[in-house]
Amino acid sequence: MKSDRTRTSIIDAALKLFREKGYEATTMRAIAAEAGVSVGNAYYYFDTKERLIQGFYDRAQIDHEAAARRVLDQEKDLVARIVGVADAWLETMSPYRGFAGKFFKNAAEPTSPLSPFSPDSSPARAAAIELWREVIDGSDAKVPEKLHDDLPAFLLLSFMRVVLFWFVD
Repeated sequence: MKSDRTRTSIIDAALKLFREKGYEATTMRAIAAEAGVSVGNAYYYFDTKERLIQGFYDRAQIDHEAAARRVLDQEKDLVARIVGVADAWLETMSPYRGFAGKFFKNAAEPTSPLSPFSPDSSPARAAAIELWREVIDGSDAKVPEKLHDDLPAFLLLSFMRVVLFWFVD
């Protein structure tokens, strides 16, 4: 579908420019030019740069799930699954490490739309929780029933500590 291609093109252009120039220095005008669309068209798909980051979060989650698939499809040991999914994230996100660390100060602000806990981030967050649920459910571990519902979110939150360290290290 053409609208999906345009949206993807804009996200790709933004990510390229974020890596090259940084988040703060990249303008919507530059993103539109890089994507080969009008500024108005870029704003049609993403009304702010922050919305572009939400597009990045959504894509990152899809890419992470795809990279984790090889571990999830082959491994049953819970620890190996946790480590494999974490490694898949680090591998998937490594091209974005430089710029992601730069906008983290904005994302760390609880009221920021860039926050992984913002309402705007809920689709990516829900997908991440489901991935961690698959880590648990596909393992041979016996998880107590009283932990089953909350453990995926706990694993995500624990992993976010690793991500924070990775950004600032």
